[in-house]
This record gives sequence, structure tokens and C-alpha cells, in this order.
Amino acid sequence: QMNMPRVSPDGRLVAFLSCILSDRGSNGGDVLVMPLAGGPVRNLTAGYPSSVWAMQWAGDSAALDFLAFEQGEAALGRVGLDGEPTTRWRAPVGLHDHFGGQFRARDAEVFAAVRASAASPQEVWAAAPDAAGAPAWRQVSNLNPQVVRYTLGETRELRWQAPDGLELRGQLV
Repeated sequence: QMNMPRVSPDGRLVAFLSCILSDRGSNGGDVLVMPLAGGPVRNLTAGYPSSVWAMQWAGDSAALDFLAFEQGEAALGRVGLDGEPTTRWRAPVGLHDHFGGQFRARDAEVFAAVRASAASPQEVWAAAPDAAGAPAWRQVSNLNPQVVRYTLGETRELRWQAPDGLELRGQLV
């Protein structure tokens, strides 16, 4: 399925997801781009080991920032029109932007998302670049302060190979 068309700020291009997930509203796949007037479609994330589920144009129309699933973790990345995607940050948490809304400030490198993990409930987090340019996340809301009183179980990631050589992953809670 195709999903989440996004017109570039300069109005020349449209980016959209070519989704590998089949459930309506459950996005995840590659970022494709084409001229808004029509023309060839280019896959900007071909071969990239992630499944993009939300994206937003940078203010200069030269790149798209995206949220993705990458090796069982949430990821924040960027892909330029050259088709060279990079992962800017990845962690074993869940990120939610709720139905493809804006998660990046239009003209600043500031991101926001609802973030959760097995050890912490959903809260609003924001990220701005640190000295090295990597997103430095900080918790903005504290809507579940009572959780600190609870003893939560440990979560471990397990990896193994299937008989055909495919690497499999799972979580033990």
C-alpha cells in the first residue's frame, strides 16, 4: 500500500511511503519521491535496514526526516534527495507521532514525540542536537509520576538464527 503523501515546502516534489505492512493505518516501508507534476519515482531508502512509518520534509526541501523501526528499535533518521539515508538516533523504546502529525519544527532541528519503553510509560519527549549534532532527548512531561513506586520487570533482547540462516529477534519480559 502507499501512504502518507507529503508535498515538499518548495512545491516541486511529493514523497510517500511504499508500505510493506498490510493493515490499514499501520505504515512501514520505503520512502519514495517523485516530481509533483509527474515523472519518475525514486526510492530514497532502498536497501536501508529499517521500516519508515512517519516522515516530514526539512524546510529547505533537500531532505526528509523520518521515524522508523530499525532492528527492533525506534529510530530517527534523515534521507537526502541523493538517497543516502542515515540513522541519527536509535534506542529500545517506542516512539509515537500519532497518525503522521508533525514531529519536527519546520525551520529548526527540534523533534518531539511520545516515547515509552517497557520500564517507563508514555511521556512527551523533545530532542535538539547536542555538540556532535546527534539528537539529545529530554523528557518534557511527567504525567505518570506514580510509576517510580512500581518495580518493573527487566526486558532482555534475544537473537537467534533460523535454520535457513535468517536472523530472528525477540524480547523476554
